[in-house]
Order: sequence, then C-alpha cells, then structure tokens
Amino acid sequence: MADAAGVTDRAIEDAHLADIHRAQQIEGCDTTDLHEELRRILRTGVTPPELITDLVDRARVSAAAHPSPRRSSADRWFRSRPYFDKRHMVLRNLQGLTGQSALDTLTGRLSALRTAELLSPRSDARLLPEVTRSDTLQVLHRRLFGDVFGWAGELRTVNLSRQDLSFCRLPQVEHHLNLSLLALDRCLEARHRGDPLPAEALAAFLAEYIWAHPFRDGNGRSAMAALMLLTPPGTLSRISRAAWYRASAASVTATGAAEATAVDGADGAGVADPEPWFRLLSTV
Repeated sequence: MADAAGVTDRAIEDAHLADIHRAQQIEGCDTTDLHEELRRILRTGVTPPELITDLVDRARVSAAAHPSPRRSSADRWFRSRPYFDKRHMVLRNLQGLTGQSALDTLTGRLSALRTAELLSPRSDARLLPEVTRSDTLQVLHRRLFGDVFGWAGELRTVNLSRQDLSFCRLPQVEHHLNLSLLALDRCLEARHRGDPLPAEALAAFLAEYIWAHPFRDGNGRSAMAALMLLTPPGTLSRISRAAWYRASAASVTATGAAEATAVDGADGAGVADPEPWFRLLSTV
C-alpha cells in the first residue's frame, strides 16, 4: 500500500511543477524536458551547478549558430540603449550570448530552476520575507535572474513598452513598486494570521507590479513566482496564457490621463486597475 504522506507530497510536487511549466509557457518557453530535474530541485532545494553549466554551454552553442544581427556603428538611436550588447541586437548578459533566441531560452530555463528552489520545502528562501524593506521584490528578481543578467534586481533606467502597451514612466516606478509592496504585505499578514488570502490585495499587488514593470526584463516571471509563493500549489496552472495577458493588458489599458493621480501627473501615465486581476483570480 502506498504511503499516504508520500502520495500527498508527490501530488504537491506535481502541482508545483505544473505551475512552473505554466509560468514559462506564458512567457513563451517550454521547460517540460526539465521536468525530472525540477522535481529533484523541489525535493532538495538545491540546483546542481553542473546542470546550470550544461544549460549555459548549450545556449552558447545555439547563440553561436544563430546570432542576432550585428549593430551598425552608425545606429546612434540603438547605441543609446544601455541594456543592449555593444555588438549585437541582444540584451547584455553574463554569459556573453549574442543570440536573442538562445538568451530567451536560457533565461526561461534558469529562472525555472530558481523558482523550483524557492518553492522547495527544504529551501530557506521558500517563503517571501515579511515586507519590511523596500527591496523585497528586488531580492526575488535577483534570485530568479542573477544567473543571466548583471542588472537583475536593479530598477530599470529606461521607459518600457511591449507591443501596444506602455508601462509607467520612470519617475513613477518606485511609487507603484511601493504600492505593490503594500498590497503584498497585506497578503503576507493574512497568511501569517492563518486567514484566507485577500483576493483584492493579491489583485492589487499584480496590478501595481505589472504597471510598475520595475525591471528591464523578467517582470512577468517574477510576478508569477510571487503568485506561486502566495497561493496553493496548482493555482497558476489553472490560468491560461491568453487569460494572463488579457488581465495584464486590461489592468494597464483601462487607465488613462483622466484617471491619473497627482503622483503620475497628466502626461498620460495612468494608475493600475486591479479589477481585471480580481476577476481572473476569482475563477481559479
């Protein structure tokens, strides 16, 4: 007869794995071939250094075979972008990869490993710390992406947009990041008391954090890592890629100059709208 505790532990692992894979799938990365490696990390709380080395080596081979276009020395507009490689149209990275596709794959795979570490019951970093410092989310971002980017955990220094979405402008980043921390603290306080997680606070956290987009890259994955740390295993896996992006877009585009706060001013930088996230969370 199977041990009941063992069955329960396995079910929890499976739910965590489903969440990790879904987070990467939402960001366009397939990590299913790392399923057993991720399971071992969930059980031990440790990522083997040789696994990281192997993934980096594979990424270097891929990047060498498929480099991104070289940058023109006459391209003054592009040259002014501080996060990009000096030679290629690719984000600066610690491994010196010159292919964006290889970099995207490595970023997803390594951040999946670090997420498994955070979720492991054997990891001393399993739970988000009580929000007593303004750098709580910066520490989380650095933990997830410090293998890839030297600027991991550092607030962005450029304005950001994605396709037809624009996020809050530089002067407002810290303000909205702090609002996300206040909402996160409400979630942590409820968990500490043993109370149900307040859905409105979790929705406010996601709305403010996505609107702030405080880092040059990795904002979606770090938001999902926080969600995994706060909610029961298997929660994120019940959110589709389309539903996640609909909520993200709606929480940003539902705002406008008419709703701008005194902090944001009247330059078109709006305020975060938690309602799309609240509606999404109510379905899972």
